[in-house]
Amino acid sequence: MTFTPSVVAVEAATISISDNASGSPQTATFTGTGSLDVILSWGASPTSGVVGYNVNRGSTLGAAEEESSTPLNSTPINGTSHVDASVTAGMTCWYVVTSVGSNGVQSAPSNETNAKVPTSWSRCCSPVDLSRESAGGLRWSW
Repeated sequence: MTFTPSVVAVEAATISISDNASGSPQTATFTGTGSLDVILSWGASPTSGVVGYNVNRGSTLGAAEEESSTPLNSTPINGTSHVDASVTAGMTCWYVVTSVGSNGVQSAPSNETNAKVPTSWSRCCSPVDLSRESAGGLRWSW
């Protein structure tokens, strides 16, 4: 059984199991803490020789493409998704992705996309409701 809190706080759940054993029903309580993150995914580069991708985050429009942006990975990502778990509530993040060739050369950055991290999370919202794809194909969701 997996218990995944859907709020950014400590959450608890209880399960009751009824059977024909003495002491039935048994009760188990689960607690956990939810967290915020931004899940990024993108389409694979059609260029041959690509060995991975780099993801950069900025705090304003255009900042993710600059040298001062925050690289989110230390080595090229071998895949087409990345989880930015270093976000905080209320933060607006701007992202770009570059492909990295076998020679270490990076491509030009993708179109920039942004994610506004909620200040609170409600059970009313599903991750599908908070998903978006930019014109450059960079996708983010919660």
